[in-house]
Amino acid sequence: MVQTAQQVAQEVNVHAPGPHKRLVFCFDGTWNRLDASTPTNVVITAESVLPMADDGTAQGNLL
Repeated sequence: MVQTAQQVAQEVNVHAPGPHKRLVFCFDGTWNRLDASTPTNVVITAESVLPMADDGTAQGNLL
């Protein structure tokens, strides 16, 4: 029997308690360091994500 994503989510209870967060995943395949003299576009994008949205929602930001 093939299950839908919603059915699987209900079975494993993927809803975490507590406040919601917005997460942005930025993957850079250049192997550059975060402190490189010339940051890549991916690093610039990752650094532009604010830790808190205008509506007060926390946004994950791990570099």
